[in-house]
Amino acid sequence: NSLRYMPGPPDLYDTRFESDIKAYFNGKTVRNTKPRGEQIKTDAGYGTATLAATFSDQMGFVINQTNSPKLWRFINDIATTGGYLCNQTKNLYARIRPCVRFNENPHSSETLREMKSSYSYPSAHTATAWCVGLTMAALNPAKQDTLLSRAYQYCQSRVYGGMHWQSDVDDARRMSAACLARMLAAP
Repeated sequence: NSLRYMPGPPDLYDTRFESDIKAYFNGKTVRNTKPRGEQIKTDAGYGTATLAATFSDQMGFVINQTNSPKLWRFINDIATTGGYLCNQTKNLYARIRPCVRFNENPHSSETLREMKSSYSYPSAHTATAWCVGLTMAALNPAKQDTLLSRAYQYCQSRVYGGMHWQSDVDDARRMSAACLARMLAAP
């Protein structure tokens, strides 16, 4: 239960929110660059197939149901858990997304209309990708740095694209680490 250990999103007059605003405008400078701006849109995908594709290059093989069925199922379980992990907290805080606050389309296939009907804190995309990244790093320690770097980029894409505030992403990383610890402790 993340409500027991997470601080919640910053208030409007909190210095963390000032950092959120700065990160939003910094992200706008990245959107039309190559290749990072294009990666923001790719990283907006969600689910097992997107996460498997995201980490396949760093793992050194294609992650799919045929080549690596156990890993595929594990990623699917993490993706499902990551979404559930954030739902209660998202609904409690009902934080408005940055693109909605500034009335600008997000830099993704998601629309402003979709963004208006969902909440920002914490980022389920981030919680899931960071948990998968941590897991992959544990499974493949020789490639730990590149795996965590790719997970970090995926998470930051949510900020750069205007879908999440920086604090949404930072706290989602913390939540996913706690979630992974709990999953590893389960029978």
